Amino acid sequence: MNIERISFDIISEAGQARNLIYEALEYIRDQQYKEAENKIKIAEKLMLKAHESHAFLVSEQAKGNEIKVDLLLSHAMDILMIVESERDITKKIMEIDFERVKNF
Repeated sequence: MNIERISFDIISEAGQARNLIYEALEYIRDQQYKEAENKIKIAEKLMLKAHESHAFLVSEQAKGNEIKVDLLLSHAMDILMIVESERDITKKIMEIDFERVKNF
């Protein structure tokens, strides 16, 4: 098991998801909600892949295998948590903005 490779995979997938979330925000700003929703869905697929890598590490540790938590893995987990939060906020912004526009 190559924890460094898994860490880089999580960073890559979560980072790509984060970029898509920011693209979704641009679409929301332009009131293009369908496009924003599509970006969020793609981001969520990438986030799922990152979570699968994380779950693998958790299951390995649960089996008694030592998982060395270093700065790289910590960074990977940080990025994943940030993108989850940004995704949730983006969805809420879209919901609020859509309701505001709908009521005009």
